[in-house]
Amino acid sequence: AVLNAYAKSGGGKAAALRAEQLLIQMQNSLFSSPSGKGLETDVCHNAVMDCWSVSRDPQAGDRAESWLRNLDCPSRISYNACLKAYSRSEAPRQAQRLLDEMRNLAKTSHPELEPDKISISTCIDAWSKYTENVTEAAYQAEALLRQMELDYEESSKANHKGSLDLPHPRIPRRNSARTNSHSKQPDIVTY
Repeated sequence: AVLNAYAKSGGGKAAALRAEQLLIQMQNSLFSSPSGKGLETDVCHNAVMDCWSVSRDPQAGDRAESWLRNLDCPSRISYNACLKAYSRSEAPRQAQRLLDEMRNLAKTSHPELEPDKISISTCIDAWSKYTENVTEAAYQAEALLRQMELDYEESSKANHKGSLDLPHPRIPRRNSARTNSHSKQPDIVTY
């Protein structure tokens, strides 16, 4: 809870450094405990990565990735926290590298790391903030969006076994019960 409070405090780099120090203290006390076990979850690491993502520090992504690399088995949530730090520190190439790493790990040994819509959207956001080469940024962001659309179509086909009668989840479907043409009430839209 304290680590999350640092992320929400608006304390910038100083808050992220305090969160790091607290996590290090927690790790040291757990490693020196009779059980000899360290932190077994990535929740605390994710909180520190979140602190870095809101720190406005140009090195936030690198600091977050160092915490990601400290995890024995990082989750998709951990990767997403690191992606967010790179996005907010305007480092789209590093975010893209992490996204590609997630895809490779998902294909080879860790299917649970398959990037989700948060992962891809965060990487698109990173490219949208990139001003050094706007043509490259636009191309990369659009390529990610197109890939996300293709992934959605493939998963829809697999999940619905070819049913063509399914609406897109973002496009409202008009209710078949219409009001009469003289009524001023609009058609009912359901989602």
